[in-house]
Amino acid sequence: MLFFIWSVISLSLLLPGTTEEYTPPTILTTLTHADIEHLPSSTYSTSFTYAHTSTPLPDNVILDETEDDEEDVSEVDQEGETEEGEEDIDDLSKKAKKKAMKDKKKKGKKEKKERKKKDKGEKENGTKKEKKKSKKKGKKNKGKGKKDANLCKAGSFSTKKGCEQCSENTFSGNEDSACTPCPNGLVSAVGSTSEDDCSYDQYPTCNCWTAECGYCSSIDCTVKQDLFNSNNGIEVHSTPGRRRKELDTVILYNEEGEQLGQFQWNVKGIYLSGCVRCQTPPALKEARIKGGLEEPWTFSLAGGVVQIRMGGEVMYTNPLKGECFDRYVKVNRFAFYKMTCGNSFSFIPNEMVAGEQVSSNCPVACLLNQSLS
Repeated sequence: MLFFIWSVISLSLLLPGTTEEYTPPTILTTLTHADIEHLPSSTYSTSFTYAHTSTPLPDNVILDETEDDEEDVSEVDQEGETEEGEEDIDDLSKKAKKKAMKDKKKKGKKEKKERKKKDKGEKENGTKKEKKKSKKKGKKNKGKGKKDANLCKAGSFSTKKGCEQCSENTFSGNEDSACTPCPNGLVSAVGSTSEDDCSYDQYPTCNCWTAECGYCSSIDCTVKQDLFNSNNGIEVHSTPGRRRKELDTVILYNEEGEQLGQFQWNVKGIYLSGCVRCQTPPALKEARIKGGLEEPWTFSLAGGVVQIRMGGEVMYTNPLKGECFDRYVKVNRFAFYKMTCGNSFSFIPNEMVAGEQVSSNCPVACLLNQSLS
């Protein structure tokens, strides 16, 4: 049997002139391990199949253990490689995540540290700026304190000896270094604190109906003022007369001292000799009663227009025409008639000139009024 198989194999190797590979016929047989051991290794390793045991294989079944083993090994290798690959990927993924988290944590710590450092720097800078500002402010306030120590209250001024009151006809406000003179000839009391305290000197409305004044005929008992060209007029403080005969009366003169007429008024009516006779307007009447002695009234003839003002407001006006205009345009002096010494008028130095007996007559007139009352 062995000899037959060997002959067939040898014949296939020794046939001359054959170009095509010779395929031996398939022989189904059963070999044992003892049979195979007597065959050359080159023979059964390439062309035959064998059984691992002495048990015969079923008919028509050939075991190609080499291929099966290779397939099994290949399958095992592939499965091993797949599992190992998956494990490697998982390991790499975990490592990458761990590293990413570590890097993120490290970056967060670094940013936190830098932010903390920055905040600390800003805080220090802010503290330095505040200290510097406070120091500068302290110096400023220190200097201001010295400056304030040299300032005086309103109504006084600073000297080397200290604060002194402002003199007559001057005033000063808070922190003023000097006193300011009252404008336009206005006068003020000692220690006046503002320009509002400045006013015209008040003269009593002396009654010219005395023997010394020739019963209102002496030019020396008049006050010179060009009323036609004066915007100030005659400002008077007087008690309002409520009866018809209680009138405030101003006698008007020309330059030579001749009487031109009388201006009279009270809450009942307004009169100008030969030219005006009318009732007092309700608003003026109310203002006059309400203002009393404290609120002055002003009589004006500027430009030939009769006006009465109170509180800086024109409350009565009457333009003169024709003969009335020609008559009163010449007014250049005035005096008061039958007015008490409790009343007064504002003396304007740059517009008015008092007659020689105005001051001396007043005491006499006041005494006369007291005796008559």
